[in-house]
Amino acid sequence: RDRGEIVLEWLTKVTVVLVVLGIVGFDAISVVTLRLRLDDAANSAAFAAASLDGRLDPKSATLTAQQHLAEDDSTFALVPNSVTVTDGRVQLQVRGTANTLVMKYIGPLKEYTTQTRVGTASPGS
Repeated sequence: RDRGEIVLEWLTKVTVVLVVLGIVGFDAISVVTLRLRLDDAANSAAFAAASLDGRLDPKSATLTAQQHLAEDDSTFALVPNSVTVTDGRVQLQVRGTANTLVMKYIGPLKEYTTQTRVGTASPGS
């Protein structure tokens, strides 16, 4: 084998390793940012629902939270029947799915791509 073949083989291996690391990194960052964005969206939707004050009941809180999520980020959804109102405090759950390249196709890792977070807020908080 001449030097050209050895260098080409080495460069191919390095390229494959870098591509795999890039894909793994992208998927990991997608999952982590989903969690952070979901926390923010859930608390923000709960705050919007809690700001209804006198009209605060589960039905109106659900509608307000859904509207807020639709305006804020259409990729997140309110978990059905997850909105509770207790003494003016609103608690709800928001679900989202990470945009991954490979994780969504791998059975054991697929569960990490969809997450649910809880948001809570009280009037005036």
